[in-house]
Amino acid sequence: MSYRQVCMGLNCLRFGFFFVLATVAVPIAASRAERPHEKRQDADCVLTGKVEAVYARETEGYRQYIVEIDVEIDVENDVENDVENVEKGANLKKGNTFRAFCFKRKEGAGGLNFDTAGHHGLPEEGQRIRAFVFTGGGANEGVFPSWFDVVSDPGKPKK
Repeated sequence: MSYRQVCMGLNCLRFGFFFVLATVAVPIAASRAERPHEKRQDADCVLTGKVEAVYARETEGYRQYIVEIDVEIDVENDVENDVENVEKGANLKKGNTFRAFCFKRKEGAGGLNFDTAGHHGLPEEGQRIRAFVFTGGGANEGVFPSWFDVVSDPGKPKK
């Protein structure tokens, strides 16, 4: 066997090793990727209401939150239609309580299925918010990662 044949064989082995390494490493890295961002316009439910309560539950690596929102009429525009503030979402009327789910990763908790920080922000009790939510699977999860806008906040003075 000549020197050239040995070098070509080693190059093939080296290429094969890197090919196998790449095919194993890429799926592992992809499985730990950031959760894809969702679009607000794709939400199943868009509604405005007052946050009545925020409940927290501790799980491994995450804090899960249930936000209770009372659906209300559009006070700012003096709209009296009961469903005016439900832009999307069947069977929601004034006076209904809607529960939305969101989550945040606990500090220092890495190496989870989705290595994401969770939803951006958490509404506070008393705030009026406009919420963008996906329904299904028995839960109403806020659009990831940014699922609500604060419409008014009675706890903060107006400028």
